[in-house]
Parts: sequence; structure tokens; C-alpha cells
Amino acid sequence: MFNSSGGVWQKALATMPVPLDDAGFDYHPQGWGLVIAGGLDDRTFRTSVSAFHTVDDGASFASLAPMPEPGRRYNCLVVVDDNTLFVAGGFPTYSSALVYYKSIDSWFEQAEMPTPRMRHGCGLVGGQDVVVAGGAFDRVHDTADIFNMETRKWRRAGETDVLFSNRRKTFLS
Repeated sequence: MFNSSGGVWQKALATMPVPLDDAGFDYHPQGWGLVIAGGLDDRTFRTSVSAFHTVDDGASFASLAPMPEPGRRYNCLVVVDDNTLFVAGGFPTYSSALVYYKSIDSWFEQAEMPTPRMRHGCGLVGGQDVVVAGGAFDRVHDTADIFNMETRKWRRAGETDVLFSNRRKTFLS
């Protein structure tokens, strides 16, 4: 892991429970740490979700409730707040959206995304809107969809000036 105060890479003090490829992820410096959802383990699409925490005396991975089947890869994940995670799309679930609540360790299916996506990016804007953009399905997308955490509804954000795929994490402000 990278120690930003020292400007050096150092060996992580904990290892992931299962090596993964193509997982959704986000980082939240307070509370969650690094959260990793889904991905590919050898030939299996995973439903697992882990949070990597660093503490004064070391580090650990905590397992959260698994996402509903089927397992997924190329999805995106956003930490919404201290209690809530949001996961969207990926292969083979393309249009799916899920919300997780830490307080009850449970996932809930949400309305499907208007645009099926994998290898897309997502980020939280204004504390309530999750913007899901780019990616691919039947073609590379130049659009974005927005999910409002309060109303639990999607709206289209329109086209962007750039086609992009393989941007599974996008930082928005």
C-alpha cells in the first residue's frame, strides 16, 4: 500500500481473503477503508464484499454480506456514506443496481439502470446522486445515468463529449 505521508510503497499488513480481478471498488478514509465488491476469482464470478481497514496496530479485511447472485465483474461501487454502499452493472448483470446498509448487513435490489453497462465508472455527487457513466455493453457508451439515493429513481444525464470504457472508477466533484 502507498504511504502518502512518507511518499513510499510498503507491504500491506493483511492479505485479501480471495485474490480477485475486475472487482468494483471505492475508498473511504473514515469508516469503510478500501471496499472491494465482486470480481473474478480464477473462473468464478464472485458475490463477496470485503473492506480493508488500517488501524494503529495493523490492518485487516472484514467480510460483509455477499451481494445477491449472480456474481459479477466489471461493476462499479460507490461509498455513499458511513452506512451505505452502491453497486451498479457489470457482467453478467449489466443493468442491476444494489444498495447495501452496514447497520443491517444486507443488500437490496434497486430499479435497473436505463443503460446496461460494464467496465464503467461511477461516483457520488452532492451526497445524493450516483453518476454512472461510460462503459460498454453492445457498444462503447457516451452517456451517463444518475441514481438519486433519496428518491431511488434513475434519470438520464445525456451524452458526453468523449467515449470511454474500462473506467471502472471515476472521481467526480
